[in-house]
Amino acid sequence: MTARQAWLRAATDAEILAAGEVLPVAPVGAELIAAIRAEVAAAEAEAEAEAAAPAAA
Repeated sequence: MTARQAWLRAATDAEILAAGEVLPVAPVGAELIAAIRAEVAAAEAEAEAEAAAPAAA
């Protein structure tokens, strides 16, 4: 189990980011926050690309 998987047992990505990065029990701290931010940004970019694809066709 990764640190991210362990943390997600207790909180969702949105809850972690909404905490203002002040996490009382974060397993890896800033590294985890950076990884989650990257995953959220990638998911948002993918969703935007999928939403734009039918309009472009």
